[in-house]
Amino acid sequence: MDPAQVLSALPGVAAVVGIGLGLLQLRRLTKQRQLEIVLRVYAPFLDPAFSRAYWQVNTWSYSSFEEFDANATLDDRAALNVVRILFETMGLLYKRGFASIDFLADLLASPTITTWNKIEPIMHGYRAKANAPDWSRWHEELAVALDERLTKLGRQHAAVQPRTGSRPGRTAEQAGGQA
Repeated sequence: MDPAQVLSALPGVAAVVGIGLGLLQLRRLTKQRQLEIVLRVYAPFLDPAFSRAYWQVNTWSYSSFEEFDANATLDDRAALNVVRILFETMGLLYKRGFASIDFLADLLASPTITTWNKIEPIMHGYRAKANAPDWSRWHEELAVALDERLTKLGRQHAAVQPRTGSRPGRTAEQAGGQA
C-alpha cells in the first residue's frame, strides 16, 4: 500500500473511531445524568424541614389507619405526604431504570424500609378507604426490593415487616394469602 492509499483511508477510520468514542461518551453521560437525577431527588434529606417531617413520621405512635384517620393533625398528614412522596419518587426512579438497586441500597436503604414499615398500615388503610390501590406503590415496591437485595448480599438491615394488606397490583393469593 502506498502512502496516498493509507492517507485516503484515514478519514474513514477516524470517522468510525470518532463514532465509537461518541457512543461510549453518550453511555457514560446517560449514567451520570441518571445519578444526578437521583441525587437531586435525594436533596430534601439535607433540608431541616424535610428532616423534621421525616422524624415526625418515624416517631409517631399511630399503629393503624383508623387511629391515624381519627387523630392525625393536619401537620401529621402534611408530614406523611412530604415523606412518602420522596420515597415514592425514589421508587419510581428505580422502577423506570434511572437508579440501580445497588446505588439506592447504599444511599437510603434503612430510611426507605423503616419508613415503609412505619406507614404501611396507614397506606393500606388509605388505599382501601379512597379506592386508591396504587397509593405509595413505588415506595412499597422499593422497600421490598431493597430488603430482598440486602438479604441476598447478606447485609444486616431492617427487614420489611409482614404486610397488613396485599401489595398494589397483586391479588391476595399472589401476596401469600394475606388480605
